[in-house]
Amino acid sequence: VGQPKIAAGYYRQALDLDRNHETSQVGLARVLIDQGQKSAATEVLHRVIPHGALATEVDRLRGLLSLGASTRDLGYEKLLRRKVEE
Repeated sequence: VGQPKIAAGYYRQALDLDRNHETSQVGLARVLIDQGQKSAATEVLHRVIPHGALATEVDRLRGLLSLGASTRDLGYEKLLRRKVEE
């Protein structure tokens, strides 16, 4: 739901102002994952140092990316992703 392209644009604008703005990094990574741009999301999340309130979400997103990479060849990625998100 929503407008992911517009959201990604706003997150990128915020990151142009402050490259280390964690909320924008996590938000952009979330949008990129939803759009199937996993390598771009991985690159964004590599810049995040997980601590504080966002640590759980960063770990969750990294887990989704890792899960997708390890199950891609098995064809179970979508099923397992739903299980993780439940």
